[in-house]
Amino acid sequence: MTIRLETFRQPAVVATDVCFDLALGVSEAVEFFRQPPVEIRLATATYLELLQAARRPEEQRRLRRFVQPYAVLSLGPMASSKAVELLLAHSLSDGLEALQALVAATALAHEIPLVTRNPEPYRNIADLRLLRPY
Repeated sequence: MTIRLETFRQPAVVATDVCFDLALGVSEAVEFFRQPPVEIRLATATYLELLQAARRPEEQRRLRRFVQPYAVLSLGPMASSKAVELLLAHSLSDGLEALQALVAATALAHEIPLVTRNPEPYRNIADLRLLRPY
């Protein structure tokens, strides 16, 4: 189920794809982070993916500054177990990748929606609310 963001102003996990769009200067992503329609939360898996993409120490420093104002949601035992379940159930049928499973499991564990521009891998995950950022 996809909900329009204009009607939603609560915490939400922002997926890695939206963060990468910001890094690439996609205007819609820039506007999303400038005036967020949700209270932005990041999954630990997203933070790790962003750090892995950094190629120089100054990029790592920039990422740390970017992440600083947002809550980074940890992977507790529930999210870790759920990620394994999700990967087994959705990797072959829906193309869900390991880090996407961790992000989805984090949103489910915290009972908040997931903001992503690519809902396809997540579309059949029961109880996961998806929001499109732009």
